[in-house]
Amino acid sequence: MRVWVGMAALVAALGTVETAGAADLAPAVVEPAVPLEAPSWTGFYAGLHAGYGFGAGQDVDIARISRNNEVQWRSKAGTVSPSGVFGGAQLGYNLQYGAFVVGLETDIDVSGVEDTARGQFEPWKAPWGNSPGYYYSYRNRAKAQWFGTLRPRLGYAYGDFLFYVTGGLAYGGIKSQFDFIDGGVGSGGFHYAGHVSKSETKAGYVLGAGMEYAFAPNWTAKLEYQYLDFGDQKAHANEYWPNATPPAYNDYMLYHTKISTAFHTVRLGVNYHF
Repeated sequence: MRVWVGMAALVAALGTVETAGAADLAPAVVEPAVPLEAPSWTGFYAGLHAGYGFGAGQDVDIARISRNNEVQWRSKAGTVSPSGVFGGAQLGYNLQYGAFVVGLETDIDVSGVEDTARGQFEPWKAPWGNSPGYYYSYRNRAKAQWFGTLRPRLGYAYGDFLFYVTGGLAYGGIKSQFDFIDGGVGSGGFHYAGHVSKSETKAGYVLGAGMEYAFAPNWTAKLEYQYLDFGDQKAHANEYWPNATPPAYNDYMLYHTKISTAFHTVRLGVNYHF
């Protein structure tokens, strides 16, 4: 009898060990991964940026016109292609509808985008049918002292990225300067010279595209291209006779200049989204 009881106890013990081993070999329960939530682009944001501008090669026009609007001659006098660094700040607001994002952004920059060009030109379209027979040496300069934009944006959100196009109003403080002197002697034995300078706030347009990347909660980095065109800047000044005794201005003759200021920009920036 004791033998049967002992065998029964042994069988029970072996069954307990086998059950425990099977439990140890069972696969562990894996919790399902929680997908990362894409950032929301809705809301206000503000940030800083810096970039480089490079010129679009705009022509400079000049004409010698009398007080009664008789054109003595007109000509092209080189080109200006402003370039340089700039930096500033931006402020904007976005609304997100599914994957699409619409918004409005404004920015303002201090600028070193400028160009100074030197060369010679020969006047043409004189009343007698040809050039006066001598050349003018010139120096022209165009500079965007500061500029800003006000632009709607239309974008598409993909994961942590926002791709967008933009365009709208551009405005800025534009300065142009044109100095010249003829290389021969005009009628009356005088050299002809002039200095035309003008600074004003100009309005134009801007077109561009860019992308933003959400690299941390509330923070994005941006890369953006813009083309800015501020149109023509026109100015005039009296003709100057530097070799007269004494040097004098000819009140009868005016020199009219027209300089177009336009340039491309590439900028890097960072935004904080509130």
